[in-house]
Amino acid sequence: MTDQTSSVEAHIDTHGAKPMLKVSGEVNVYASDFTITVAEAYPQGFVPQELILDVTVEERPSPMKGVMRPFSYSKVMGEIEYQTVRARFSNGAPDAVARIARS
Repeated sequence: MTDQTSSVEAHIDTHGAKPMLKVSGEVNVYASDFTITVAEAYPQGFVPQELILDVTVEERPSPMKGVMRPFSYSKVMGEIEYQTVRARFSNGAPDAVARIARS
């Protein structure tokens, strides 16, 4: 298990042809070579303005402890105007929630 430390940030990048939601974060894991994948949760929750992401940490036995590993996720904005992003971690780290910054 990890020390259950995590963080997430989100903003909307309006510099391209279409607005892009960009999410980045970190989760504390045992070793720096653990694989981290991010996908939209299915089904989403009851609040349509909150995007829920499942952050999966592929863990294996390791002697090292306390490494912060980054992750990221991007999505072209559609009809839903998200207000927050919630990252749910497969390794037992607490959910991390971020309000989406608008530039």
